[in-house]
Amino acid sequence: MSNHDVRVLHAESDQLPECARIMAAAFQDNAEFRWILPDDEARASLLPVFFGSSLRHVGSTGTVLIAHQPADQSPESQAEPTSVISGAAAWSPPGTWRPAWWRELMNAPRMFFAASPPQLRRFAQRGSMVDKAMRAAHPQTPHWYLAGVGVAPHAHGAGIGSALIQAGLDRADAQGLPAYLECVRTLIPYYERFGFVETAQIDVGEGCPAQVGMWREPTR
Repeated sequence: MSNHDVRVLHAESDQLPECARIMAAAFQDNAEFRWILPDDEARASLLPVFFGSSLRHVGSTGTVLIAHQPADQSPESQAEPTSVISGAAAWSPPGTWRPAWWRELMNAPRMFFAASPPQLRRFAQRGSMVDKAMRAAHPQTPHWYLAGVGVAPHAHGAGIGSALIQAGLDRADAQGLPAYLECVRTLIPYYERFGFVETAQIDVGEGCPAQVGMWREPTR
């Protein structure tokens, strides 16, 4: 399947929980989140809450994009074609790029049912360290911010991520605005394909995998 088979749409509010589950699955083995919370079970429990909170914020101030793929259907089926959400991307417009996620999350009742107190403390402390380092590196020039993009495991290699990224960049280009994101160093070549260039080193310290900030000027 190519990304020509993918439809990118704006997420409705009732689709955000599914988007959060996709994001959580996509980032479950992410090196940075493993550093924040090494326990696999606790991470699997907390990440859907984390992404649920962040996506609600982005949905209220910016754009959560979803990618639909045609669902597998037998050739003999007479039913209307259906599709499934296979990926999501959170795009924040200028001036709304970073809420106080870590403080807000620790006040969310759902967090206290998702993990033990020691795990919650570690999640908050190390998450705050990451957040502080990202804030320090974040550019002040107005821009669209790609806060995160995730693809469901079953949809890898189908062009889902590329479609979600390009849709956000098309909007930024139409408005004459640049775009910014953070990523691990191994993903630099991937984002360079979209015109991003490395502009900042984000070093949290204490063994956290280093990230980079990447910037893209509008193409029109």
